[in-house]
Amino acid sequence: MKQNKLFKQLGKKVKSIVEDRKHAAIFNKYPDDIFNGVKYYVIFIGYAHSGHSLIGALLDAHPNMIISNELHALPLFANYNYDKYKIFKLILDNSIRCAATKDRTNTGYNYYIPNLYQGKFEKLEVIGDKKGGATAVYNLKHPEVMDNIIKLFGSSLKIIHVLRNPYDNITAYAYRLKCTINKELIENYFRHVDSVLDCKAKLQENQFYNLFYEELVNNKEAELKRLCGFLNQGANPDYLKQCSGSIYDSPHKRRYSIEWKDENKSIVSAYMNSDKYKELLSQYEF
Repeated sequence: MKQNKLFKQLGKKVKSIVEDRKHAAIFNKYPDDIFNGVKYYVIFIGYAHSGHSLIGALLDAHPNMIISNELHALPLFANYNYDKYKIFKLILDNSIRCAATKDRTNTGYNYYIPNLYQGKFEKLEVIGDKKGGATAVYNLKHPEVMDNIIKLFGSSLKIIHVLRNPYDNITAYAYRLKCTINKELIENYFRHVDSVLDCKAKLQENQFYNLFYEELVNNKEAELKRLCGFLNQGANPDYLKQCSGSIYDSPHKRRYSIEWKDENKSIVSAYMNSDKYKELLSQYEF
């Protein structure tokens, strides 16, 4: 057991050294002044299997935005003493590499959008990282990091909260863990919601955006245009049309693919309609 633990620790140390060297090369690759026009830094927060990957890909395809895929920038801010230029460079490099390989794959879906601006830009004004569920989890464990980022960026910080029917999210958790629906999964989902609400409470109203996945699917161009407006960006007809082609015609109602006992349905419903959560979630039902 001790030997296995030692090998694991050694493996982590080697991985960290390799990553640091790779990052150092990226820091030297791009000049700081390439980011002089950046007006907003974007964080995604929410839940796994909610549509964050799709939204990140759509925004990365905009001519004035760069959004990395699964970089997980929050801990990197802490690792690099909140040097925003270092994080920006890692984000840009991630976006460029994803575009070069035509690979923005998550959970089996590839969100590469050809003929737009993934991995490149005309005028870089918005930059950020797509890592929704992990951001909520990390914020629960290390709230001081989010607090420091809020101080670092001030009013130029924008947070996008992507959400969908909670029953679908919880079902996705069950599939991932290969288990049945249970109270622990339900409570875990609402811990994520608590993390989201904690972030929202620390921001001005114009810094936090709720994007309801079902509304995006049903009103593709209008909702995408509204999201771009939240980031003070225009959205030309060609961009909207091409991006809309990457959005599903209807939301996947995963909740119907697994058994939900009435008891567990009632637990979720009680949470959603409680004073704490009803403003955000009471519109949903099984």
